[in-house]
Amino acid sequence: MTSKKEATRRTIVTKTMVFHQTPDDEFFPNFIFSEGEKHRDTWCVSVYGREGMRPEELLSSVFFLSQAEAQRMVDAYPVGSEVDPLEKYSWLGKEAKRREFFENLLDEGVAPGVNNAGDEESPLAFNTLDAAGITNGFRTSRAVLDFLGKQRVGILKAKHSENWGVAAVFEYCILNLPHSSPAYIAAAYQFHWYITGDEFKAGYLWRDLECVVSGAEQEALKAIEMRKRAGEKGRQSSAKARSKRIASLLAGMETMAKKNPDIIKLGPTCLAALGLDEAIEADPKLWSQGRGQVEEYIGEMKRGEAGQDIQARYLALLLAKTA
Repeated sequence: MTSKKEATRRTIVTKTMVFHQTPDDEFFPNFIFSEGEKHRDTWCVSVYGREGMRPEELLSSVFFLSQAEAQRMVDAYPVGSEVDPLEKYSWLGKEAKRREFFENLLDEGVAPGVNNAGDEESPLAFNTLDAAGITNGFRTSRAVLDFLGKQRVGILKAKHSENWGVAAVFEYCILNLPHSSPAYIAAAYQFHWYITGDEFKAGYLWRDLECVVSGAEQEALKAIEMRKRAGEKGRQSSAKARSKRIASLLAGMETMAKKNPDIIKLGPTCLAALGLDEAIEADPKLWSQGRGQVEEYIGEMKRGEAGQDIQARYLALLLAKTA
């Protein structure tokens, strides 16, 4: 039996990404610098992985102040390698430093190892918008700027200061994209996280973005459709087997009546019971189920629900007792 303290899934690295930012870039990570410290280029390393059969997720996203340091982290997580959950943060170095890192996270109300909606260090929303050509390396794309025009961009800069790009991107997406598209959802998430401050809406949109980007929703819909088709096929197969059993039962009743015509006088229920034994002997596999539904089968024969031919044969069989 698996220990309750052991991992139940293997975590495999699926990809690593490096993002280079300069101080004049939109979304520059000002928070990694102390007050008064001169801002300089940063490199963000994002490591993605998959736990068992779960969708791909962001495992770690770390900022460095040199390209060499960033490359060392990339080298430490080659694609296809397994990540020990307890060593996921080994890049922090000594145990004391790792402990301090997690203490700081917990003090800030952040749960390590859990996808936190609104985590500004996670590049998921940025990656999505970049892949759609709406942003370009953490900068608003020329397509967005040209669409909005200089006057509108100026208004957004005056109203939202350093977050004007977030508003510009969201406005562009509202007017140009389906609201279920990953790019729209990413833009909506950023708007609520950076501008409205509505963490509840941001959290919902973040989870929605993870679902559509990972394909989890599409897989769920596919599974539902497969179950629906399987259920339909099952119903069709069940109905076909039921028709065969009714025909088999009637044939058994006819055989018994032919062997001893006086049996008809005992009535349909008794005749069906004897006919069932005959039918089972003729095809036991067909009657591996359905034996307890004989009364229903008789009713369907009588009412014509089993087909007009079956109804005609059934009525002719019972009327033979008056001859």
